[in-house]
Amino acid sequence: MGNKIDIQKTGVVLIVILLVGKFLLQPWGEWVDTVRSTIESRSQLENKQKVLVTNKQKIIDTKLKLEKTYSSKIENLPSYTNENTLPISWLKSVEEVAINSKLVITNKKPDRSIKITDAINIFNGSIVLKGETSRVLEFLAYFDESDVHQLRSVDIRKNLRSNNNEMIIEAEIQMMFKKS
Repeated sequence: MGNKIDIQKTGVVLIVILLVGKFLLQPWGEWVDTVRSTIESRSQLENKQKVLVTNKQKIIDTKLKLEKTYSSKIENLPSYTNENTLPISWLKSVEEVAINSKLVITNKKPDRSIKITDAINIFNGSIVLKGETSRVLEFLAYFDESDVHQLRSVDIRKNLRSNNNEMIIEAEIQMMFKKS
């Protein structure tokens, strides 16, 4: 009978040890891991914030320098109030340059608007023109010097249907606008 009590006592002790391990030690270990990972992530966040605080003046100086550099360029951009008017503004502007260069517009296609910042949009479109070689060069020179327009792609070829010195130009043109 003495052996029976020892086996029962030993079994009870083992069951208690297993229950303590299962319901106390395992959750405690998981809690320790969770707290450790939280401390590590907060430490990383604190380090990032320290870097920002130490570089704050440098960031402010760079921002002011960029604002000063680009404020004069932004002032000269045409303004818009409604984004839906950008295609019309693009068409008017490109047509005006073509007419001033005495070129004939054979096709024009406003394409899409790209939002750069809250205050600046770029509008893309393509146009097909024809005219004398000197006029085509004048047209290209305008876009080369422009702060508002930019040629994205250009294809120039001789008009085979014409007997004179006529060229055909296909161009994709970008135009910058500022929000008013």
